[in-house]
Amino acid sequence: MDIFVLGYAGLSGSLEIYRLKKEDIEKRYPERFLRGLTGITENKGKIEDGLCDLLCEAERKGLISDMEEALEGGVLAALWRLLERNRAGCEYSRRAIPVKQQTVEICEMFGVDPLKLSSEHCFVCLCENARETEAFFGEILKESGFSYIGRTVKGKARKRTDGADTAFLRRPEPDELFKIKTDSTGPAEGR
Repeated sequence: MDIFVLGYAGLSGSLEIYRLKKEDIEKRYPERFLRGLTGITENKGKIEDGLCDLLCEAERKGLISDMEEALEGGVLAALWRLLERNRAGCEYSRRAIPVKQQTVEICEMFGVDPLKLSSEHCFVCLCENARETEAFFGEILKESGFSYIGRTVKGKARKRTDGADTAFLRRPEPDELFKIKTDSTGPAEGR
């Protein structure tokens, strides 16, 4: 089966980091850049409602066989849970997972991995044919992100395919947001 991600990894988590560390972040990045992150909340409800409706419809039509929202532990934890539930291994590309540049920058600033950061309204899905499923979602994908990241394989191995060295998906770890909430020293380079 094909594996795809619908939504942006770490987006809700990076918005929470922004709320918690707004002063530090605004010292480093211009308002124009941050608007790409904070402006998302303006259209958020409309996009999420449309996305959830489409996900349910795609599931009813048999386009999606199973899905997992990337909440606690982010996209990588959701991928692990989805594969466990379906008793499958996978070959996946970490680089193919959609992440907004603002999320990347904020995560780098505080030394956290956006793929291990809570990602409300971001889904890891299994389907028979990712292209057919992508066509079904149509226009809403321009706003929501859609990326084919790999496929399931027999067995339990969860192999990463985009690195020079062989690497495997690890068991879920605590959400990266926990690091921010328990650390009061500021940005990573200030430690």
